[in-house]
This record gives sequence, structure tokens and C-alpha cells, in this order.
Amino acid sequence: MEYTYESFPESTAWTEGIERIAADRKSLGALGFYGIEYARRGDYPLHLHILRPVMDAHPERKWPLAVFIPGSGWLKQSTEYLTPMLARFASRGIAVAVVEYRPSFVAPFPAQIEDEKTAVRFLRSQGDRFGLDTERIVLIGNSSGGHTVLIGGLTGDGGPCAAGDDRSVSAEVSGIIDLYGPTEFGMKDQEPRSVGNIQFAPNIPECIRNGSRTPESLIIGENPPERLNVFPWIRKDRMIPILMIHGSKDRLVPFAQSVHFFEKCRENGLGDRVRLIQMKGGDHGVSTYWTEKMIDLYAGFIRECMDGEKK
Repeated sequence: MEYTYESFPESTAWTEGIERIAADRKSLGALGFYGIEYARRGDYPLHLHILRPVMDAHPERKWPLAVFIPGSGWLKQSTEYLTPMLARFASRGIAVAVVEYRPSFVAPFPAQIEDEKTAVRFLRSQGDRFGLDTERIVLIGNSSGGHTVLIGGLTGDGGPCAAGDDRSVSAEVSGIIDLYGPTEFGMKDQEPRSVGNIQFAPNIPECIRNGSRTPESLIIGENPPERLNVFPWIRKDRMIPILMIHGSKDRLVPFAQSVHFFEKCRENGLGDRVRLIQMKGGDHGVSTYWTEKMIDLYAGFIRECMDGEKK
């Protein structure tokens, strides 16, 4: 006989000394799906991980999705290093997909934007398979990942897109969270800067280790540097909400870059769509941006974006 949970009889077996705890079937846990290949560029495979809430009371439930692009100076990313912190979104009822893109020494800009949009389209097409509600998606990126989600999210189905993408599946998103991402190339001398902490990225090319090249020069490739600036990619007729968080003591990406972008948005009548928060004393760091307070802030913004799309 097949039982539902409701019709299944509770055990009456008992003996002295047993302890009892009531099951909280509405509590939220987390499931992980790792190393999913979402695209292949020639012989170069691209992978993503999915960290998804789970609730015993509603195992069929689909969860809203945030797509996270990790920073790496546009070099090869370590897609696992933030998963312990990103998994905490599950306790807020939000799934996170951590997406790998082609590093700059494999393909310069705009390959990273193309890969982000391909990943969004893949996740939309496979949402049912992983229990995801992909009608509304918010992008999150830190450092170079912030640059990627800004341009990718602002251009959506326009701008750079991979030639082989299924355009019948949308790459549009509902909002962007940018954590200390560069927004304007050529501004790096406006404030002090130290590139020493780029060394955390894996598989750093020798040309960067020996100082003959910079991460910026690799990602620019043959592009004019201004093509990588974020503001020119804005489509004012469909500007989506942006939350920017940037530290006042960022040694790698000057805080002034976010200030300048925010000012440009305000000057062009878009200030109500962009929120810039300075993290006082914040560096180009990790732990300070992933406290419970900060995750609550990101989760609140994600829900506002998704609720706004429903209205």
C-alpha cells in the first residue's frame, strides 16, 4: 500500500527512557548539486553549482534563484571557495547557482558576459529539474564578477550574447547585486591601489606573476578600454534595480569607481534604480561581506526585485 505522509500511521512503539523531539517539517535545509556542465566553448567546459533550499513539508516546492559570479580578476575562478557562505541563502528560502566563466587568458571580454547569459538561459531551461523558480532571477557578483553581472544584467537579451545560445530562452534578470566590482577602466590612479591580493586566484598566468601584464590588460584584449566601462551599456528604457556594496578601504578596486557610477546614474535620472552602500573600513575582502546581517540585506533586496516583477 502506498501512503502519503498524512495517511502514514505514526509508530506506537515505545519504551521507558526514550526521548522525543517534535519534527519541524517547515524548517529549511540545503542541498548541493555540483559540477554541472552548462556549456562547452570548443574544448573548454563550463560548470556551475546549485545550492538549493529543501523543506520536508513541501518537497515539490520551487525556489527563487540568485546567480552568483565569483571574482578572480577575470582569471580562472575558484567556484567552491564561497559555497559555505552562499549556502546560507537556503535558510532565507533562496537558491544560489555559482557560475564559472571563461578566464581572460582563454578568451577576453565579452566572453565572460556571454557565459553569464548562457548560464542564465541554461538554468531557466533546467529549472524544473533542480526545483528552481526561474521566472525571476537576480545576479550577484563580487569584484570582477561584479563587473560581469553589471554589464550582463543591464543588457539582458541585448548586448554580448553567445552565438550558439537558444534565444527563445530569456537572459533577462530582475536585479543586480554588485559587490565592489570595477565599473570604469582608466580610473585606477584616482585613489591608492594595491594588486597584491589578486594572488588568491588559481592558475595565475606567469605574465601577471612577473608583473609584465595586469588583469585589466588581459581582459581588455583588443577592445578599446572604454568598451568595458559599465555605464555606456545601460539601457535606460529597461533599467533594473542595482544594489552596490563597496568598502571605503578597498585596496584593489577603488571605492571612487562605484561613486562615479552612482553619480552618473543620478545625473541621468536613474538614481532611484541604484542603491550604493559604503562599507566603512571594508577592504576587497570576503568575511565582512558575508555576515548574517549582509546576507539578510542581500536576501531582502532579492525579494524586493522578485516581488516588484510580480506587481
